[in-house]
Amino acid sequence: MAERGDSMSIYKRGENWYIDFVFKGQRVRESIGPSRKDAEKVIAKKKTEIVENKYLDIRKEPEPIKFHDFAVEYLQWAKTNKKASTYNRELYIMRLFDKEFEAKTIQEITTWQIDKWKSRRKEGRKPATVNRELCLLKHMFSMAVKWHKLKENPVKDVKRFKGETKRLRFLMPDEFKPFSQIAING
Repeated sequence: MAERGDSMSIYKRGENWYIDFVFKGQRVRESIGPSRKDAEKVIAKKKTEIVENKYLDIRKEPEPIKFHDFAVEYLQWAKTNKKASTYNRELYIMRLFDKEFEAKTIQEITTWQIDKWKSRRKEGRKPATVNRELCLLKHMFSMAVKWHKLKENPVKDVKRFKGETKRLRFLMPDEFKPFSQIAING
């Protein structure tokens, strides 16, 4: 009573319908219930999940892409989605990254390599400068994950440098007292 199609089958045993197929060398059998139509729907859904690499949440490894090629894609996106001044700054920074990572694919770049770059880059520069550059790299790799070019962002665990966090604070109008109103204790 089994019906075969693409090495997947449905069959009836007793009152229930079952599905039966082999995936990556493992045999899968599931009891569906008394409805043949339900079994047909489930087997069709499983076929679709396997074709789309969603069965058992198994995803294909992304195709290797050179750092330079992905940087070009990212900069095209940045040109349309960011201010012109931001794009120009990122273009300059991206040239620095390209010199560092040009021979690698984005999949080959590791957290350790980025930490090494960060340490070398800090020599003679303010921490804030390196942190801004690091933020760009972090965003670029986040977009690579979002666009399914990369499974995991290697920059996510790279910590920024601690720098001076002093900032100029302006008083609000209700905090301001003219000098003449300040009581002088004598």
